Amino acid sequence: MNIGTPIDARLANLSEITATQSIEEAWALHCTRMAEYGFDRLFYGHTRFSTPSTYADRHDALILSSLPQGYVERYLREGHYRNIPMIRWAEKNDGACSWSEVYARLHPDEMTPGTRKALGTRQAFGIENGYSISFRNLCQGGFAAISLVGREGLSQADLDKIWASRGAEIELANRVFHLVVSSLPSRRPNRLTPRQREVLEWVAHGKTVPEICLLIGRKQATVEKHLRLAREAMNAQTTAQAVLRASISKQIFAKNSSQT
Repeated sequence: MNIGTPIDARLANLSEITATQSIEEAWALHCTRMAEYGFDRLFYGHTRFSTPSTYADRHDALILSSLPQGYVERYLREGHYRNIPMIRWAEKNDGACSWSEVYARLHPDEMTPGTRKALGTRQAFGIENGYSISFRNLCQGGFAAISLVGREGLSQADLDKIWASRGAEIELANRVFHLVVSSLPSRRPNRLTPRQREVLEWVAHGKTVPEICLLIGRKQATVEKHLRLAREAMNAQTTAQAVLRASISKQIFAKNSSQT
């Protein structure tokens, strides 16, 4: 597809991504589509809880990137998400914004040492021109955004020209991607076993431990063990929190939640 593709073909591309069955499949397809517009490096982050500061907790965040791994590691390890102006903009706004606009709105007082370091790291990895899209209005109590980095050789002015003619469809494609990924099972490093999933689902149905024992034909100690392991897998302090996190990450009550 090129940026002059007829509308029927672009709708077919949206239909294709809604048919994907895994986050990896949706991400690969989305990266390919965005590269055809001139954005060949992407960084997507979605945390269901609180603000971008929870990116540091990999249990509560989904991070997808086609940027160099060295940059991603420094971004997370050094906490650059706390200082990147694009993230601060995305936390307060919904929609798309050119990075030139983000920089133009940057107050001198916001150019802290941390911000200078974060921007310097981006420049060192060739991450200079692009667009950010915030999905603020699509997130309840969470945060999600994507950075679209322009292909090498394209200036910010070049990207702004592309956006002037195709920005609406690019933003729509990214919103559809976000909604699709939000509906798919999370690729958490610690996934629930079938038995852990079963006991959490019974808890979600309001069953007590003794009732679960009767329903699955197991002793109380065994059920309590599965609940404890489920809490550990979900990095949860309580069983209620484990149910919430398992539900949000589509590990319970999802037809393909058993997939790894």
